[in-house]
Amino acid sequence: VDEIKIGLIEPVQSNADVKELSRRYVTSYMIETAKYSDCKYIYESGSLQECYEKLLRGELDFIGPVGNNNDDRFILSEVAPIPAIINLYCRRDNEKLFAQNAESVQNARIGFVENERAEKFLKYHIAENYWQVELQSFESAQDMMTALAENKIDMIADDGTHITENEKFLSAVGQIYERFITTQDKKFLMDKLNSAMLTIELRYPFFTTWLQHARLL
Repeated sequence: VDEIKIGLIEPVQSNADVKELSRRYVTSYMIETAKYSDCKYIYESGSLQECYEKLLRGELDFIGPVGNNNDDRFILSEVAPIPAIINLYCRRDNEKLFAQNAESVQNARIGFVENERAEKFLKYHIAENYWQVELQSFESAQDMMTALAENKIDMIADDGTHITENEKFLSAVGQIYERFITTQDKKFLMDKLNSAMLTIELRYPFFTTWLQHARLL
């Protein structure tokens, strides 16, 4: 039995209840994958930066949830089983933007990392609130966060994992599902995990939906 170490990325601004629900969901999901992968999982939590640093040092085998990552050093899982909420954030020193006040949002520039489902929710949210805004896509979250810090954009759509104390919440956009990630040298472990997750999808197509509701009870 392989002993696999998983790093759970916790958004800085999430409260204890949200973190606990997320942890319960992931651990319950991985218990199911263990039935098909012959693996034992050990967990630890940390910020996005902490988890990536430990992954690169070989102290963790997988980390998640992760939206997109185009860095060739990493491999994303084929299945995206981890629910995440996309929210809108702005700089903490921005006193002009209020999500409930459409006028304050008019002509704002909103940044997002390229993700088809997240973009779909974002556009729906904009249309629903009758906002006239400019959307800017970024290849990486780092580029997006830099643009926000430099006032090149006014808001960002993010799952919370890239948010620091320098940003503040504006409104929730919608739920997406995100992935696990590992390094290229652990492709064999990712292949094992992918196989287990795909088996779950084939045998129990609504397992993640059921699990999400079960973990919220």
